[in-house]
Amino acid sequence: MGTEKKRARLRLPSLVFVDTGAWHAVSVPGDNHHQQAVLFYRALLEKNTRLLTTNLVVAETHAGLTRARDKTAALKFLTLIGTSSRVQIINSTFDLENQAQDLLRKYHDQRFSLCDAVSFAIMQDLGIKDAFTFDRHFETAGFRRLPK
Repeated sequence: MGTEKKRARLRLPSLVFVDTGAWHAVSVPGDNHHQQAVLFYRALLEKNTRLLTTNLVVAETHAGLTRARDKTAALKFLTLIGTSSRVQIINSTFDLENQAQDLLRKYHDQRFSLCDAVSFAIMQDLGIKDAFTFDRHFETAGFRRLPK
């Protein structure tokens, strides 16, 4: 039975959206989720999972890393993510932001950011169900939050 549980944990989706909190947790050793995030990120890389994020998430992560660590760490993040063949960055557009505003209205009782809502719109458009995130808003919007 232990082997079955291990195998079940190793089944990873082939495409995962990566949110700000995940990038931050991987990059900041003092983050509460750092160890869990690093282990999960390594598992995604080992399984050749394609990673998708947005320019808004990248900008938000850069700003957070500048505050949590320093400008050098933030610039290193930009360089690594910008040159990675495993990470696809989708740029926000007028249409995506309109969809995001519709989602913000739909979930008016939630504290979703515009960045979150653009992420949700992209995930809906592309049929992505899984997000590497520690933000419960993704579950509220109907997506699976990974790691569990």
